[in-house]
This record gives sequence, structure tokens and C-alpha cells, in this order.
Amino acid sequence: MLDSLRRIVPSRIRSSYAAKFAIVVIVLGISVASVGGVATALMSNQVEQSSLNDLESTAASDAKSVDNWLEQSAIEVLSVSREDRLQSDTSDDGLNGYLETFRADRGDPNSANTLTQIHLVDSSSGEIIASSDPSERGETYAAEERPWLGEGDFAHRNVDVTQMYQIDGTQKIAFFRNVVGDDDRIMVAVHDMEPVGQNILTGNTIGSAGDGTYGLVIDERDTIVMDDNNVGETVGQSYPSDSPVLNELRQMGRNDAGAMEVGSQFVPDKSGVGDQDHAVGYATPATPTSWSSFTRRPALPTASRKR
Repeated sequence: MLDSLRRIVPSRIRSSYAAKFAIVVIVLGISVASVGGVATALMSNQVEQSSLNDLESTAASDAKSVDNWLEQSAIEVLSVSREDRLQSDTSDDGLNGYLETFRADRGDPNSANTLTQIHLVDSSSGEIIASSDPSERGETYAAEERPWLGEGDFAHRNVDVTQMYQIDGTQKIAFFRNVVGDDDRIMVAVHDMEPVGQNILTGNTIGSAGDGTYGLVIDERDTIVMDDNNVGETVGQSYPSDSPVLNELRQMGRNDAGAMEVGSQFVPDKSGVGDQDHAVGYATPATPTSWSSFTRRPALPTASRKR
């Protein structure tokens, strides 16, 4: 091998210690650069995977928060529907006051509870018999105007949940069920959905300020029903239906989670999204609903894994 090197290296260089030393330095430099490049790539992959793991964990946590919100909201309606005073054969001039107090006890409707209105409704005529909201008392609606007069989108704890609907520019979801002992009356609890995500999701709290991280929840129609950023700025919009994330979710069972990177065209068109790739964590709640949670942030510039 030494003979081969002697034939390759010119005799002038072979006889010069300085030249030999320079060659050794160059070889060492190339070796260090190569090792450094490998180490940088490994570190980049580790950081990228750590980011994906964080997003997956946050999406799973948010899915649990969605479970809790559905549970709490259903139990509220279930509890009120058992009140004897709500039955039609019971005279109670204080029904409106009772419902006002019930809603007020749950705090500001923009708080974590999120209950906005609660009504007692004649299911056959569509008339609101009593309500926490004075402006709704005595109003009569059809199922086309208020979906809580029709079939629910899904049920939880024997309480029906409507699909999201819009009234005067505000996106709403209602929980409803028959009054116990009176099938002609229903209790309806209405939630304005814009502030819900900001109160129960945590996607916008896990990153550094201004890093573009946020959380979402979508329904089976790929409609965004919760958004924890800018008071639900994308609630009511559609999640990109061709997103690889949705393909993964449709193959997942309940109470499952994952993460991947996607192009910017596969995330909602939010302010500040930009055109870079995005890391997305996603999860399904344990509750038997078709809702799913997402946590998203711009991918690191060094990220190389795309799907």
C-alpha cells in the first residue's frame, strides 16, 4: 500500500515534510467535516422526531379534552331534563328564572364551560316555552332553522348532539334530549363554538410565542368545529379534504394518535401559515363520535421527512 502511495504522490511532496504535514491536515479536516455532517444530520432527525412526538402527545391530550367537554355538556342536559318542574303537567312560573340561574351558575359563556343558552322546547310545535335567553322566549322554529328539532348528528349518554349550524354568523352546536316523563318537551343546551377551542385545547400553548402552533378539531364532514387560535378564526371552514392526515385518521380506531409532515397546501389557510411544510399531530377521541383533534406547527427548516 505504501508503494502505491509513493507512486501516486509526487517525489517533490514525498521529500517535503511541510507538504506531508499539509496533506495530513487536509485529510483530517475532511474526516472531521464528514463526521460533523453525519452528527448534524442525526441531531436534525432527532429534533424533528421529538417535535412530531410532542405534537402527537398534544393532539392526544386535546382529544381527551374533547371527550371531557362532550361528557360535561351531555351530563348538564341529562341532569336538567330530570327536573319535575319541566313536565307540562307541572305549573311553574319560575321556569325562566330557573334556566337563567342554571346558565349563570356555569360562569361566562366564553369561559371553559361554554354554555351559551338553555331552552325548554315544545317538540311538536317548535315553540320555546322557557329559556335562559329572554330574546328566545316564545319563538317558534322549524327543524330547518334549528337542527335540535330534528335528528342528532350523534349521541352521547343518551343525549343527542347536532351537527354545527350557523345563526347570525355564529357557529353553534346543541345538545338535546326529551324531558324525563314528558316526550313532548325537550331540553336544549346551545354552545357558541368559536371560543370553545381556545378554552379546552392546548395546541397554541406548547410552542414558543409566535411559532405558529395551534390546535383544531374537525367533524366527519372535515369541517373545523374548534380552533384554539384567535378566538376560533377557522371554525366553520373546511379542512383540506385531500390531506394525507385525513387518510390516516379514517383508518384509525378510537383513542388513537399519530404524527406526520405535510405540505402547506394540506393545512387550513390560517393567518401566518406560510408556504413551508408543516408538522401535524392528530388523534381520535375515545367518545364514539367522528370528531378528530389536530395540533400543527410549521416544520423545522432542517426537516427532510415528507408524506
